[in-house]
Amino acid sequence: GTYDVSDTATFPFDFGRITVPVELRAADEAASDPVVLDAGDVTSIFVLSLPSNVVKLRNITFRNGNAAREPAHGGAILVAAGTLALEHCGFESNRALAGHGGALAVIAGDVNATQCTFSGNKAEDGGALARCARGATRPRSPGPSTACRSTWRSGSSTASSAPARW
Repeated sequence: GTYDVSDTATFPFDFGRITVPVELRAADEAASDPVVLDAGDVTSIFVLSLPSNVVKLRNITFRNGNAAREPAHGGAILVAAGTLALEHCGFESNRALAGHGGALAVIAGDVNATQCTFSGNKAEDGGALARCARGATRPRSPGPSTACRSTWRSGSSTASSAPARW
């Protein structure tokens, strides 16, 4: 089902409050009722803020995230530190119009996205994905990350034409 996660008192949810590895998994990708987290274009959805954060997300669609608050990066997910693994996830219509990474921004830490779909995400730089240094105005690579066997569909960036700045 689709879940409204637009409550700015609760979201974006910061995994920094959790000190053990976390795995959030929906049913398999062929499920007839997929899990969609819809932020209603009001807020981003998740933040990883501590180096000890280890989060795995599987078979979840992140929709209509908006990085409207500082640091304004990562429309759906911001990785400020820690490790994020994404498998079979979808990122649809997320935005960071004043920042980097319409769907996902990485300031520090490691991200591995496997068989994910990025569609219609928008940002100032890195329409879908961006790696950027803390306080940087331009993305740079602060550490290893991968996006394997993922699909990129329409999206845009005002500072570059690339769907990803990695």
